Amino acid sequence: MYSGNLANDIVTRSGGTIGSVDQTKMGEFLGGMFDHNDAGSLQKTYGKYLEFGNLDAEKIGDSIYESFRPTSAEFVKNIEGRVITITPQSNPTAVYGTNEVPEVIDGLGEGLESGRISHVNYIPAADFKVLDDIENIDARRSAYKEAFDQSFSDKIQEIRPDVYSYEDIDNYKNNKAALDIDTGDIKTMGAGPEASLSELDKSTYPTKVSGEEFAKSAQAARIAHVDRLKLPDEIRNAPERVEEATRARATPDRAPAALDDAALTESRARLSAADELGELRGFAATPDGSTSHLIDTKTSTIYTITGDDLTGVQKFDSSKEAGQAFGRMMGEAAQAHPEAFKG
Repeated sequence: MYSGNLANDIVTRSGGTIGSVDQTKMGEFLGGMFDHNDAGSLQKTYGKYLEFGNLDAEKIGDSIYESFRPTSAEFVKNIEGRVITITPQSNPTAVYGTNEVPEVIDGLGEGLESGRISHVNYIPAADFKVLDDIENIDARRSAYKEAFDQSFSDKIQEIRPDVYSYEDIDNYKNNKAALDIDTGDIKTMGAGPEASLSELDKSTYPTKVSGEEFAKSAQAARIAHVDRLKLPDEIRNAPERVEEATRARATPDRAPAALDDAALTESRARLSAADELGELRGFAATPDGSTSHLIDTKTSTIYTITGDDLTGVQKFDSSKEAGQAFGRMMGEAAQAHPEAFKG
């Protein structure tokens, strides 16, 4: 499972010993659509299956992306054995967080009985059972996702692989990017004994990001439930190291903007329009629902609602930054109110 495209090279070099959703029939079908950037091209290639009309490239891309949600969920439902999550800076509102993680949780539960999913990264299914003590389903899912991300991040801190790409560190999740890892590394990250990787052809990538820089970028925030899992002692016993690395790569904290009358009117209008288009996702930050946070990934904006009033607006430079901030806010709410978090 992955967030971004760093997993593609791993699968390609594995000679069939590692797979992802992209190798399924539906994954190949949807993945092929991303190679087209206009309705005419798509209509010519896929017209016998779908009608694209006059949709512009952005709307087509969004529709294809949304189609990956049920496809990815179905893929995870059929996974057997070990799962590796390649999830640097994973967005909690993306496919991985909202559609794949819940199915992995179910698979781990089944794994205790049937062995369907035996490990996530290097952690055995049985070790995740402690997270099931969290009664609220949204808080529990958040804790599982954080545990997956943290265990991936821990191995990146240990291996510190260079990243080869066509872009800089902020764009390493493009279609041509690769982790400089070998068979031993992928097994350290949690792959089974049958896994193998051929040598990375570094000559095809003009840009190299150092392992130190990537490790800093991929560092997961210290999770609320880290002590519930048997993670390595250096993570459990050195929160200051994790927090320092997190601060180094995190988007600077942004307080909700003070709203004058004109800004308040404009923000309310944008919020209302996004709501009508179904583009908002949100959660209640307090047990009584008196404070809520809403994210509009189209405009990279987070809104804070207190009671019935719009009390804060945070505008970010990209949807990725907004998603990361939103994820931190959700994690803080789940940590503050683990039994009553409404999600």
